[in-house]
Amino acid sequence: MLPLAAAIGCVVIYGTSIPNVSNSISFNAKMHFLKSKKADTAINVIAVGSSMTLNNIHSATIAASYDTSYLNTASWGQSIIDDFRLIKIFTPLYKPKTIIITSNFMDFQNEWSKVKFDLLDSYLSKTYTKSGFDLRYNIKNAAKLKEYRQNQSLYNYLNYDDHGGINLDAQKLTTDSLRWKGRPVNESPLDQTQYAYLDSISNFCTANNIDLIFVQSPLRIGYTAQMNEAQNLFLRKHVSRIDAILKNDNQQFINTLEGNWPDDIFADYSHLNEKGAQVFTKRFLAEMRKRKTVK
Repeated sequence: MLPLAAAIGCVVIYGTSIPNVSNSISFNAKMHFLKSKKADTAINVIAVGSSMTLNNIHSATIAASYDTSYLNTASWGQSIIDDFRLIKIFTPLYKPKTIIITSNFMDFQNEWSKVKFDLLDSYLSKTYTKSGFDLRYNIKNAAKLKEYRQNQSLYNYLNYDDHGGINLDAQKLTTDSLRWKGRPVNESPLDQTQYAYLDSISNFCTANNIDLIFVQSPLRIGYTAQMNEAQNLFLRKHVSRIDAILKNDNQQFINTLEGNWPDDIFADYSHLNEKGAQVFTKRFLAEMRKRKTVK
């Protein structure tokens, strides 16, 4: 009895009760956040995706720009395949009119996350499920999650704003030199299956009368200036393929790679800091408004 009480006490102290529904602590923490924020009414705009969506979208800017409900459901490392499976779960739950995916080339590489999708619908929609609490998992990860929730010097910072987003604080973040330098865009091949799932997302949104806004996130100028022609061609082909897929369903693709994005608004080569997230979000929202895609 005492070991159990001590374990429960540890969880209470560290404030963890995240579900063990994947191999990603970020994904599990986000599912816990979504369950705690379960809406009784529809959420008009939801953002889905990887850290490109989690960190690069500025929630307050969206809230100020549109008189509509908004929720950021993203977590680190999500692939396009993950996005599709989640959208199929989120659509009946939130009934969105618009779905935003902010992405970059790494989201189209091999999938590394392992999600127990069969548990999610029950976990998010019901008051209690067996997957809702895993004591051993929470004890194991309590200290790590506490640090992620409190330490703003980390790229892994996990303290969500009211809408589920996280913007990295340039003044508090400890910059990692390897992350800042970034890896070559063509270092690893893109997974062709990911493009097929993007097509499935587009088809699904069209069939369900949902506006899909797919935004190609920018890269810092110090990184792009050093890219060679093969790397530039790699990105151009990637962007062109996305554009072609979305055009088939008359869905919207916004490419923000064009133009010079100064280094001082980035946290590394592809993740924006809070100032950068504001600039980026204002830019793609202006394009959305021009195209009148938010219902």
